[in-house]
Amino acid sequence: MSAVATPVASAAPAATVERKSIVALAGIEARRNLRSPLLLVVLVFSALTVLNANGFDWSGGTYGNLPLYFVPLAGGTFFLGLRSAGRDHRADVPPLGEDCALDETVRTAGRLLGLAVFPALAAAGVLVVEVASRIEGGYWIGEATRRTDTALHTPFELLQPVALVAFAGAAGVAAGRRFRHRTPIAVLAGVMTFLSWGAYWVFQWPPMFAMSLVQTQPISRWAGPTSAGASSFPDHWLVSYDDYENYWARQYVDQPLMGGHVLYLMGLTVLCVGAALRVRGGGAAMQPTLLRRRLRWIGWACVAGGILIQLWS
Repeated sequence: MSAVATPVASAAPAATVERKSIVALAGIEARRNLRSPLLLVVLVFSALTVLNANGFDWSGGTYGNLPLYFVPLAGGTFFLGLRSAGRDHRADVPPLGEDCALDETVRTAGRLLGLAVFPALAAAGVLVVEVASRIEGGYWIGEATRRTDTALHTPFELLQPVALVAFAGAAGVAAGRRFRHRTPIAVLAGVMTFLSWGAYWVFQWPPMFAMSLVQTQPISRWAGPTSAGASSFPDHWLVSYDDYENYWARQYVDQPLMGGHVLYLMGLTVLCVGAALRVRGGGAAMQPTLLRRRLRWIGWACVAGGILIQLWS
């Protein structure tokens, strides 16, 4: 009598194994990111930004601060993504999942997913700001008879900080995998963080606002000369007097403009994800996969569409 051996259980499909590996590595990376001292520094800077920016005493000043609250978090997310991307080829940084025989694509996907904790933190922060603003009754925009004290942020404005932080994380991983010498990249990122935070107003004019990382609202446009009174404008306009240029400016929230900006940031994020997933090496390994082709087309379509929508608005 001979016994025929039968498998007790079939092997799990490769795709299922990869998904489980990515999720497991993402959990490891997320815990490392949350324990990073840099996160504490970022949160302190964010709190100081909120305290300082709430003292802006001009029409729309406090309303437009929402994305500025999250620039420090975006900068910190970039640096952590840059550090995370170097775990396979730096002696001073332990590799991610060093005991696992996994390919580069799986490891990179785990790093990217592990950084998703920061857009989640941004979403939580946005929720806190929105609830607090509703409890306070809203924001001040306009002056005299053309003023409101109950302005609230639109959905696209609430999405901008989340999209900004997601882009920063994907860009950090992509830059970390592309460049072995990351000090110049880190310095450049620090400069860009400062410009988007301390000198954000420089990029709020056409056509620069269409390609800036941070876009603030309400929008101010010339409404009339100094001799005009606030009551001479249409009833539905919110206007304020520009003390520097000496003219009346109309202030309004442009939802299509902000929607295009969010689409632009999402496109940049997709492009960075595709760049991060690129396999290093030569020959066939350098050929773009179907996923990377799709990410590239989707990313460029979102970037182009976002810029066109903003310029059209």
